[in-house]
Amino acid sequence: MKNYLIPLLFISYFIVGYVPNFFAIDKNATQFLYLSVLNSFTIITLLYNNVKLLFINRYFFYSLGAYSIWALLSYFYAFNQQEVFIHTNKILIYFISIACIYTLLKNAHLDNSRIVLIFLILSLVEIIWINYLFLDRYKLIGRDLG
Repeated sequence: MKNYLIPLLFISYFIVGYVPNFFAIDKNATQFLYLSVLNSFTIITLLYNNVKLLFINRYFFYSLGAYSIWALLSYFYAFNQQEVFIHTNKILIYFISIACIYTLLKNAHLDNSRIVLIFLILSLVEIIWINYLFLDRYKLIGRDLG
């Protein structure tokens, strides 16, 4: 794979929390849409480069598959039957995301310092973002910090 593509995909998976809600009521909906599009792009990229999608281990795959089937069977006795499909879809999106990240890590050939640097940068951005939102809301109440 290209040298710039794997870090770009890693960063794309790590910034899921920064996806705006685009005037939607539920921010999770846009994040799951982002994850599903990113999973599709990652799988197409992996297939284009003849890389098989790896799962952490066989038992994890079987247990999550059994859990997903059990969740789908709860459709028959659920009060809100549409939510069964929504939550089962979310579980499958998480599962595919974990498998894609694991496959990218196995085929990345990155040293640990780059991964730590990516985590550090994203952590700093998150801390600054949360403090900015806190200070902005604190100022909107009408109190001054100074």
